[in-house]
Amino acid sequence: IGDGIVALNNAVVKRAISGPHGMRFGTRTDFRMSVVVCLYGRAEFLMLQAAAFAATDAAGIEFVYVSNSPELAETLIKEARIATLLYDVSITLVILSGNAGFGAANNVAVDYCRSRVVCIMNPDVFPRSRHRFVLGLNGIGVVIGPVIGPTLAGYLAEAYSWRWAFYI
Repeated sequence: IGDGIVALNNAVVKRAISGPHGMRFGTRTDFRMSVVVCLYGRAEFLMLQAAAFAATDAAGIEFVYVSNSPELAETLIKEARIATLLYDVSITLVILSGNAGFGAANNVAVDYCRSRVVCIMNPDVFPRSRHRFVLGLNGIGVVIGPVIGPTLAGYLAEAYSWRWAFYI
């Protein structure tokens, strides 16, 4: 049964990494380092990392994001365009047709790197100076929602009607 599972895994990975779709965002072409990040189906880390690393000396760094989740392609393309314009970072986005796993996804992404130095990094790694900011930014919705929600609902119920709380 072990050989069958290995064969099945190899077939799934081979299919997932065949024909990756790569897109480049930004105008820079020379880099001192390429950072490969496998997104694990979490699109929000692209924008968070771009914001955090933009405050550092990231001018010579190319970020190569690889996604095992083709259903996130549209969101990732939009976020990569916005991040490039807002934060002046160079992003290469590689979309795989399925989940190839961490190792295979990173190997495909390394083929898209344009520097001689490659660093493979997890998506939840941020510069030390910006770590608290990014964690706070990521968790702000959990804190703000329960505070604003009941307050806004109470205001709408008092000013207009209790039914307005359900329209939002």
